Formats: sequence, C-alpha cells, structure tokens
Amino acid sequence: MKYLYRLSSKIKTAQAFHKTMELLASNITPNHADFRLMSRRALEGANLLAIGIIGEYIGKIFIEVKHRPRYIIQEFINKEK
Repeated sequence: MKYLYRLSSKIKTAQAFHKTMELLASNITPNHADFRLMSRRALEGANLLAIGIIGEYIGKIFIEVKHRPRYIIQEFINKEK
C-alpha cells in the first residue's frame, strides 16, 4: 500500500511539473483554473506523502508492540552458522 501512495505522489508531482513547464514555455497567461489545478495537485501529493510517512511509523510501532523477544531471533541466526 505504501508503494501505491509513493507512486501516486510521484505521478501528481510530475503532472504539476509538466503543467508548470508547459505554461512557462508558452506565451499564454495562465488562468485561475490552471493555478487551482496545480496547487491542488501539489497539496494532494503532500498529503499522500504525509500519509505514507505516518503509515511507515505506525507499521514500525505495530511490529514493536508484538513483544517478540529478540533473543529467539538471535539464537536462530546463530544456529544456522
């Protein structure tokens, strides 16, 4: 799921960048709809990035809350060697 958020964020950022470059390359004055679209895309990308960071944090907390002792993992690793 976290990869979906990252991919969506990258796509939206690329779309906003493309639209900005398109406006800079042309002699057309941007209207309010273009500005609203670009700002909305940027905010959506920021929101998805924040959700991804929070998801990573909650995932690490979930793994830590399981209270699995670390020494069992260490013993298992040492037995293979």
